[in-house]
Amino acid sequence: MRLPTSNLFKTSTIAPLPMVLVCLCVYCCLFALYAALPPMRNPHSIRYFLLLVSAHSICGVVLFSVLREYQQYSGFLMIAVFLCSRIAVFPMQPWLSDDAWRYLWDGKLLANSINPYTFPPNTSELAVFRAATSELYAQLDYRHLTTIYPPLAQYIFALAASIGAIFTPSLWGAYWSWKALLLASEGIGLWCVWQTLVTQKQPTIWLWAYFCLPLTALEGVGQTHVDGLLLAPLGVLVVILAKATIAEHRREALLLALLTGTLVAVLGAIKILPLALALSLLRFRRTPQERLMIVGVLAVVSCGLWLPLFSQWRIAESFLHTASATTQAFQFNGGLYYALCYACVMLGIEHFWLYTPMIFSIVRIVIVLVVSVWTKTSNDNIFRALLATLCAVLLVSAKVHTWYFLPLLLLNSLVGWKWLYVLALGSIASYSYYAVPPAQERYGLEMAVWAAAALVGVVEWYWTHKCGSVQCVNDQRG
Repeated sequence: MRLPTSNLFKTSTIAPLPMVLVCLCVYCCLFALYAALPPMRNPHSIRYFLLLVSAHSICGVVLFSVLREYQQYSGFLMIAVFLCSRIAVFPMQPWLSDDAWRYLWDGKLLANSINPYTFPPNTSELAVFRAATSELYAQLDYRHLTTIYPPLAQYIFALAASIGAIFTPSLWGAYWSWKALLLASEGIGLWCVWQTLVTQKQPTIWLWAYFCLPLTALEGVGQTHVDGLLLAPLGVLVVILAKATIAEHRREALLLALLTGTLVAVLGAIKILPLALALSLLRFRRTPQERLMIVGVLAVVSCGLWLPLFSQWRIAESFLHTASATTQAFQFNGGLYYALCYACVMLGIEHFWLYTPMIFSIVRIVIVLVVSVWTKTSNDNIFRALLATLCAVLLVSAKVHTWYFLPLLLLNSLVGWKWLYVLALGSIASYSYYAVPPAQERYGLEMAVWAAAALVGVVEWYWTHKCGSVQCVNDQRG
């Protein structure tokens, strides 16, 4: 399988090793500055944050350019960058988003044998629990709603709370434990992708792009979003699929299908949307027995993960209602959704906001199905098919948050779509403004970011289809 590369930063001479080490040190040290920013959402802090992110991103581009010539040292350098950058950003507090506090609240509930789907935080039934965890409760938002995070995520929240309670009863013990679990998940996912690239003798350049984008550390270990938990099972799935492409014996193929179904169920129990990956994976399997194995294992494992916390129908009904309400409650950075709204304005449709959420939901489902069904799923294209499906699920949305890009960028390490890096990098700026209360979107900035990503995507598509092969693209650019 030939992975795409680019000569965008190619130089005629190899950069000297001292320059590489200087770039590595500067890039990793800049992560420590984020923890020094005041943990408050205000225009003053955001201004400094944006300046730091801009300078840091430029440094990442320079690092990416010089490291291209040192592929033979990829393993050692990647471990160094991963450990240094994640340790540097570890002390950072979740001041761009308050989701982490809800994770810990749910975890403490479950650790105390209270189903987090049963009661919202402000209910009278939790009065005693609130008194015991007043420090954490003060940090919560959406106190009137029950949780929307799937069950496996809840179990891991509870694990973080239990580990943290060993060291200190305050929320910080659970918070640092949660960070450590995310660090482990990201490390496992990255190691699996790196092993796959090395085993298949493919270039690791786009895995370097993952490291050289500050967003991956900031939204993972930095802001501790739950999407970081997806990286470990997603990385293991990559290894399984790489083995499946060369499996010759029927027994081995069935075993790999069993593991595939299990991993998709695990992904869906952390965040529901990755369940859509099953559509592409079923088409990737060669025999009906393998497809049946995936579907059966997916159903059984999903039931085993979901049913313990959803034993009563009213709990499931409340979860579905809350998840639907929060999904449609507001929009943010939804490029395609805004395009639909602008089209309604241009056509003079009155009160279109009453209908656009439902229309867009239908459009989104259609797009996901089309992408999953029509994307090629041969051995050389399976990772591209998975990335296309996951992009359709996460980016064709009324709100696209920066942490959505973590699993996308991990998969993109095997594919190399440049437009995705443009969109991910630009989303940091748009979300930074949105994080300042009262939350207000910068539509002009958001649409400029989407337009830039779309332009890069069109150019990539044009060159790929004009030349007919990735190597021809590289020759044209070189």
